[in-house]
Amino acid sequence: MIDAIHQSMVGMWLRCGEQFRRRYIENEILPPGIPARRGSAFHKSADTNHKQKISTGEDLPLGDLKDCASDEYKRLIRDEGVFIRPEKLPEKNALLNEGLNQSLVALEVYHDQVAPKIIPIGSEVKARADIGLDMPIAGTIDLVTVSQINDFKIHGRSSGQGWADSELQPDWYYELYRNIYGAYPKSFQYNEIVPLKKETKYNQYTTYRHGSDRLKAYTAIFLKSLNRGLFQPADISSWMCTPDWCGYYRTCAYRTNKSIHIGVENDNR
Repeated sequence: MIDAIHQSMVGMWLRCGEQFRRRYIENEILPPGIPARRGSAFHKSADTNHKQKISTGEDLPLGDLKDCASDEYKRLIRDEGVFIRPEKLPEKNALLNEGLNQSLVALEVYHDQVAPKIIPIGSEVKARADIGLDMPIAGTIDLVTVSQINDFKIHGRSSGQGWADSELQPDWYYELYRNIYGAYPKSFQYNEIVPLKKETKYNQYTTYRHGSDRLKAYTAIFLKSLNRGLFQPADISSWMCTPDWCGYYRTCAYRTNKSIHIGVENDNR
């Protein structure tokens, strides 16, 4: 049952309403791919560092951070699984090792270039906020420093300032931050690490929001879609409508010509 609107939900709904329907309405939960596991391992290690730094004022040694990430990566794959397309299964071990190595390389950058400059006051902060709709918004903020939100991303390529300025996530977290601390933060900073084979890049993108109406507009139309049971599929030419990026691809009615789910409107809005 959905009782709060998360940014990740709306992001999936925007990319593919059918994927959202199967994940959140039908509760067909598939394990994510290696990039997601790589990111989760990194976040677990960074969160461990931030929480102890709040208490001690010191960063953990790099070796401890790597051990934490490695343990979490292996635990997630062992206990919760990972999506690898069938054609890639012969390369499974190499792909998994590459994912772990990328997480560890990202931690080296984090430890050397990011962590020393951070004075955290909150890590993995869970929050909800009422924005005047029938359902609250909710989310988990990676890191809060004095007057700023920080978010960590491990990407396959550099995203650019335009990406940061257009993302919905900062709109979301500004409202969550205000609900916790009583005022909007001064800024939202993406810390993007790109672990390429030849070199690893670290990019900072600072972006600003102040009570954007865009958040309410997107969440309102999302709720209408949810209430009416209407979920638009992805553009069939989209990069994510492929077996590489969608675990539902091979059983998707829009790809297999099976009977297609059509929602029935159940409200008058």
